[in-house]
Amino acid sequence: MPGSDSTVPLFPAYLRYLVRHNSRRRMMVQLFTVLSAESLNPEHPLHDEFTARMDDIWENYSQYPWLIPPQLGSWKSSMRPVVRKAMEIMDGVQLWWLREPEVDLCKEWAQMENMLFPSPLWDAYR
Repeated sequence: MPGSDSTVPLFPAYLRYLVRHNSRRRMMVQLFTVLSAESLNPEHPLHDEFTARMDDIWENYSQYPWLIPPQLGSWKSSMRPVVRKAMEIMDGVQLWWLREPEVDLCKEWAQMENMLFPSPLWDAYR
């Protein structure tokens, strides 16, 4: 996975990569955000795709052997709510970034990352 060593895949590192990548594609993030909002209408052509987004993300991310703190158990048994929250927070932070040009998306994410993956539990898994 980008942002993480292929022999030691770390989910927080991948999310940092994703945020950095998105920070360079403001117009694409804006397009995604607009389409996401428009797709709330059940008659929108992308309604079903956006409705299934979280399930699709979970299925995709679950294909990788992420290293997580052993106290959490396995990826499949404990990480789905964390993945959902991460995507929800990322969408919200990106919306804030789109509204406020002076916001540094990567710095905002770093603060959220500390809440999602708190120290010391996640220190060796970032």
